[in-house]
Amino acid sequence: MALETLIRGNMTADQFTWHGRSDLPDVVWHNDKLFVVTANRRLTVLMMSQAMTRSKIYEVTCNVHSCEDTYILSA
Repeated sequence: MALETLIRGNMTADQFTWHGRSDLPDVVWHNDKLFVVTANRRLTVLMMSQAMTRSKIYEVTCNVHSCEDTYILSA
């Protein structure tokens, strides 16, 4: 459902919600690379849409954290 809504343009990449709250992916910077910690469903839908429409660019707002932020892993 989310993939269809995104492809039809009824939703943008930043309008995903989970239990009524914005579902921004948590990203951790480690060894000069970004690793996604949460929001796997949202990113899966975005990757599927990107695979189907290669010419479209998606900009995604993320929460960027340090590896020392242990509260992310316990949420």
